[in-house]
Amino acid sequence: MSYYDKYPLIKSAWIYIAIDVRHMNICKVGITQQVEARYRVKGANTANPFYTLFNSYDMAGIGISKRELLDFEDYLHRKMALRIPMIGTDGYSEWLIMSPFNAAEEIEYRIGRGFSEPGFMNEDGDILYENIRKYRHEHRPNPHLIAEKVNGMADEYVEYLLRWHEMNTPGWMPWTYKK
Repeated sequence: MSYYDKYPLIKSAWIYIAIDVRHMNICKVGITQQVEARYRVKGANTANPFYTLFNSYDMAGIGISKRELLDFEDYLHRKMALRIPMIGTDGYSEWLIMSPFNAAEEIEYRIGRGFSEPGFMNEDGDILYENIRKYRHEHRPNPHLIAEKVNGMADEYVEYLLRWHEMNTPGWMPWTYKK
């Protein structure tokens, strides 16, 4: 029996990675209990118009209590990378000096090691990432829309989106992105 067994499971729980499309060397790792992580990010993007969701992980699907979700977020912030301090306070933000790609790898590693979901590890103790990725949702907008909206301020992200859609979207018709 684990410490968290005494807490009820919650119906909606997400760990998410959000980015500022102008800076692919930092990302935010946060949690929400909203029905979908995109609603949490959508509500926060009025403060930063370049803020968008990158990945989200359905922790309710794995089975998690509110207490465990909060503890897991705290654990991720302590273990993953250098946290960016909040200006004008002694505290730290949820923003990390880490690419969102590395953050995704770290989160999946920590899920594999931290949760006893059957199928996350084989009998040799190796993490089965393909099973963890069943709970991952990738949020990759149409690169044309990003390019139109940010007018050259996020070229690295637009180029990444083009490559991602070419590799992952059946029938994707690449278009030429001109800087």
